[in-house]
This record gives sequence, C-alpha cells and structure tokens, in this order.
Amino acid sequence: MKNKIVVLLCLSAILSAFQFTTVSSSQTFFQKVPFEVSYQSIFKNDFPGSIIQHVSSGGLVIVSENRVDYFLINALKKVYKEENIYSTQIRSRRENIWFSSNDRYLLIKRKEGRESILKIYDTIKDTSIVVRHNEGNVVSASVKDLENILYQVRSKNSRAKIYLITDNNPPVFVTEGIGEKWAPNGKFFYSDYYKNEELTIGEKSQFGLLSEEEAIAALESGKYQQEKIEIGFGIFNTRCVKLLDLDFEMIDWLNWASNSLKISIEDRYSRGFYIVYLYENDNNLSIDNVYHFNDFKEVNRLYIRCYFPTWSPDCTKVAFVKSTENSESIIENSLWILEDGKYNYYQIKSFGNAIIKEIKWINNYELLTLIKSNINQNTELFKIILN
Repeated sequence: MKNKIVVLLCLSAILSAFQFTTVSSSQTFFQKVPFEVSYQSIFKNDFPGSIIQHVSSGGLVIVSENRVDYFLINALKKVYKEENIYSTQIRSRRENIWFSSNDRYLLIKRKEGRESILKIYDTIKDTSIVVRHNEGNVVSASVKDLENILYQVRSKNSRAKIYLITDNNPPVFVTEGIGEKWAPNGKFFYSDYYKNEELTIGEKSQFGLLSEEEAIAALESGKYQQEKIEIGFGIFNTRCVKLLDLDFEMIDWLNWASNSLKISIEDRYSRGFYIVYLYENDNNLSIDNVYHFNDFKEVNRLYIRCYFPTWSPDCTKVAFVKSTENSESIIENSLWILEDGKYNYYQIKSFGNAIIKEIKWINNYELLTLIKSNINQNTELFKIILN
C-alpha cells in the first residue's frame, strides 16, 4: 500500500411546538455565477481495491485498501504523510472509520469480544479515548470534544439508544433513537426519537419478547394492522430536555451552521431542501422561520433532487448537489451554491454522471468535493476555488 500511495501522491500533486413563518422558494432566483470559479484534482485513488472513504474540511483523507487497511493522508499539503491508522485484519463491508461532524476527530469502530466499541482519535492533539457500553454495541457518535460526546448503542433485544457524556461525567440516557449531532456551540444537539413509547408487534418479535406464533396471532387479530413506528425529530439541551420539534416526515441529512442558529435539512420526501432559522432566548430555543428551496422541476420524465446542503463557515452560503436521474441511472450530478437571505443560486461545476460523495468547505471561498466514478468506481478529490 505504501508504494502505491507514494505513486498516487506524485500523480495527484500534478494533477417544534412553536409557530414559524415559511419562506416560499418562489423568492429564489437563478443567477449566473457572480465570481470566477477554478478547480483542480488534488488527489486521485485509482488502484484496484483502494478508495478514498472520507475527506475532512482540513484536507485529511481516509484511504482504504480492500476495506482492510486504512490510511490517513493530508491531501492539501505538498509533503504528504501516510499513517496507517487502522487494520481490520479481515475484509469488512461495514463502515469502520469516519470523521466527526466537526472534522477534528476520527471515529474508529472495532470489535472487543462480541461487542463493538468506538475509538475517538483527536487528529490535532494526537490523543484518543475509547467509548464502550455494557448494554450493547457502540455504533456511532457525535463529538464536541473528548469530554463531551453523544453516542448511539444498539443491542439485539431493544431499540437503539442515545447517551450523553458531558464534562467527562458518567453517560446519561437521552432517548431511544438512531441519529445524533451536536450544535457547534455545544449548548444543544439534534436527535431523532420514537414518538410511540410502546413497542410494536414487529419490534416485540424482533427483540425476542414475543414468539413468532404469538406475533402472527396478534397481527391476525386485526387489532395491530395499522400499527407503525413513528419517528420524531428534536433539539435537546445538555440536560437532555427537548427544546423543540422539527416538523419533517423523514430527515436524511442535517447540517448545523457555525452560529448554531441555522440548520439545513434534507427531507426524504422533498426534492429540494430546507433551511430552519432558530431563535435563542434565555437558553430557550424556538423556530423563527423555515425556507424551502425547491426550484428544480422535473423535465422529460427526469427526476431532480438536491442533497448534502452544507453551510459555509460564515453562514452566508449553502453548497449542495443537484442530481438529475432517470428511472435507470444518474444523468448528471453538479455542485451548486445558494446565497442565504438573497436566495440567489448558481451552478459551480458539473461532474457528469459521477457520484458526489461529500462536500466540505475549507473556508468561505474554497471547497473540497469527493466524487466516485459511476463507471470504474475510482475516487477523486477536487479543490474548488471561488475567486
């Protein structure tokens, strides 16, 4: 792997309950790009079995070889440092290593006996801790710092659960849910949760609380035919009190602005995305208004959707992906920017039918875009400059 990386790098060097107002997307305007855009490929990984897994806003990339060995490389520096950060010993199709939402920490999932634990590594201070839980597998986390961590636990006999560690104190149960993300200010966090506290028949059967025969009998009785799992989406404070609900059908993507008062949201049942504006007063939080960007319409039976709406550091722009697809394949994926407040939007670059895996802002005028070829599955990292 090391020799491959050296060759690769040489080539790369060249190459709520509150009322709110909804802002209509009819107030948006398609514009020509108001500045020069330049871009370059800064890192390419086209060796068989070797792919770029993730990229951070600081230019660190996680490269895996056959999903066994994982390497950390700084793609923005002329002198690259290759570091073997993890080896699974066996090939794994599961996600084993990724960056925290603030891009400072590496989260490494590994086995300890029969359970999964999570190692959290500080890429700046070169220190780490391990998060484990006696109720089951620690499968994900959101990290403010090594003393303030949200993490998710899954077991075979209960719903997924979210726990909170603050100021290095023992973990506290937050809610049953599968999503967690700190606000940048560390005062509150997002998590989904189950609205129905009572387990469904399907869940009771899954968790071994009902036999298969008992579950079938319960369903055949007709009493539970309309039973379904209802998911809510909330923002909590560090005392684990829910401050407000986010009224969406299914949140697939959520990105906090750096001021912690704006959130971009991708809803599964919307082709566009939303911006939620928050108001904070005396440690209380409410929704000021909501803006829905949904300007792209279907043409000639092509399906258009937007995803990965990501805030610039100064909270003035949202970068997002516009994907044009037909019933069989991707026609085009392109990178766009929406100006917050003015709601002007413009295309930055088309990547053809390549898959855009991640968008990261380096600063207010530079972005990193990680793509994967739809033909040979090779991965490539582009640096885009807004002059």
